[in-house]
Amino acid sequence: MPQLRVLLGFQQGQVYSLDSRPMIIGREPGSDIILDPESPASRRHAEILCESGEWTIRDLDSRNGTLINGAPVKHGALNHSDEILVGDSVFVFEYNDRLTAETEAAASRAMPREPLGLQNDPKALELVRSVGEKMMRFERELPRLLGSQSGMIRDILIAIIADGHCLLFGLSDRAKTVVLNVIGSVLRLRVNRQRMRPDMSLADITGTDVKESPAHAPRLQPGAIFSQIFMAEDINRSSPDNLSALFSAMRERNIVLAERTWPVSDPFCVLITQDDPKWDAPFPMKPHYLDEIMFSLRANPADSGSVLESIFEGIVTAAQVVTLRALVKDFAIDESITRYAVRLTCATRPHNAGAPAAVNRCVETGAGPNAALSLLLAAKARAILAGRLFATTDDVRAVAAGVFRHRIAINQRAIDDRKDEDYIIRKIIDFVPTESEQ
Repeated sequence: MPQLRVLLGFQQGQVYSLDSRPMIIGREPGSDIILDPESPASRRHAEILCESGEWTIRDLDSRNGTLINGAPVKHGALNHSDEILVGDSVFVFEYNDRLTAETEAAASRAMPREPLGLQNDPKALELVRSVGEKMMRFERELPRLLGSQSGMIRDILIAIIADGHCLLFGLSDRAKTVVLNVIGSVLRLRVNRQRMRPDMSLADITGTDVKESPAHAPRLQPGAIFSQIFMAEDINRSSPDNLSALFSAMRERNIVLAERTWPVSDPFCVLITQDDPKWDAPFPMKPHYLDEIMFSLRANPADSGSVLESIFEGIVTAAQVVTLRALVKDFAIDESITRYAVRLTCATRPHNAGAPAAVNRCVETGAGPNAALSLLLAAKARAILAGRLFATTDDVRAVAAGVFRHRIAINQRAIDDRKDEDYIIRKIIDFVPTESEQ
């Protein structure tokens, strides 16, 4: 039997059991789920109901909308662990049987038999709790201020904590500025951006050694990449030499200038944008470059022109980001979660025994082994940002689209059928069961 738990807001902690009858959420006294009378929500804000065996939520033409996982919806399906924002209240949709069979089991088994340093460090545990509380408050404001852009911001934060890089689609110039400023503000990191061009020299990106006189040692004149968050725009319009230098810095975590090697900043994350790959571009990225990227994210232009820097205060410092990254690699993950991530990855490959029919029909090549590693790291980072030191299959599902989207190559049949990578990923997630569902 599903339930709706109040995560934040009026009657926080209250759990509502859902049955077959529709339930109204609103400020109206006769509502099934009553909100704070002072809430910005409407009197009859939304309706949650079961339709043909599927649970959905319908916005009742409210004045400020209903959001699922940060995305505005008029009528949307609900999945286990989805977060619903109604006014200033946040609800979590959950299935009781999955909570007991999966989440609680993962929590009890995720701790390693032999303690690892950071996982049992009281300061690290306090940091995780603090970050979880700040992220909760941050995510309450993010959808209201940025609308459909909020999901991308949240996923970039996950990638940064997981020590990964991101490929971004669907961003206007103004939206790129919004993304960069918000990320830099909430994580208190130095940001920089560079538009890549075919005529750009390598020194524009990496910098150069300047020797003022024969008697003086070379002096570093840093390029744009010497920052903690670096946005490389229109990457598929840059020369192969520049691409090679950028991805070498991403992979090796250092920059070679003449005979000297400089380490990149710590933390370091690259946000890459490119023209739509369906368009002609001089230098399209090769598959081995794409595999260096953790997340591929799509977004709509930002919905807000607010002065974001004055709204979002820092969640963690640069030093704390480094600690959280070490914690992601340090804390144990349940073996069943690892096996689930591997099965999801194998299911992206056509003609694999565990692949759904949609993959066999529409996919040319699937994801490689690095995808499974990215799934696990991103799932653990998502758990930490939620204030948890255990990951569940819901964390893996939540990050699967970002991890797989750029690693799946669809074929001409999929294009003719108007099926994209996101369609394939949804089919994979629906097809591959968790161990508790087998």
